[in-house]
Amino acid sequence: MSIYSVEDQFVAAMLADATVASYLGGPPARLYDTQLPQNAKFPCCAFQRISTTPLYTHGAPDNSGVFQPAQANSGRTRFQVTVWADVNAVRPPNQVRQIAEAIKAAIRNFNAWNVAIIPSANQVVNQRGGVEAETQPPLPFQRFDVIIPFADNT
Repeated sequence: MSIYSVEDQFVAAMLADATVASYLGGPPARLYDTQLPQNAKFPCCAFQRISTTPLYTHGAPDNSGVFQPAQANSGRTRFQVTVWADVNAVRPPNQVRQIAEAIKAAIRNFNAWNVAIIPSANQVVNQRGGVEAETQPPLPFQRFDVIIPFADNT
């Protein structure tokens, strides 16, 4: 199976990490694009692409010989990742932090640029945690954003 989009690459990389897979691997895997399904099993994780900043390059020259900018199929994207604990775990707040740390460690090794980048250029930003008070029972969560350089083949 070919993997093309940044989202597809992200899921494959996270589930290929042994620690992340031990928490979310399933089957079925509990790593969801955009939102949780109805009756999701916990612990689980949802992620979504928040924004994308494409790179621009010098394109081909026009009839007057002036190079026109062209949008490349690469750039930087920002994902938001949210992890929820299993409230039946011995210490749900600890579990959610452990899963979030495992995902962040896997992100440090994730390369969506499709070329060798040493060290990883991914950046974790805006980390926060809390409790989803509107749920019964209340669910502990960790949420963070990550900026990922990418080459998107979609």
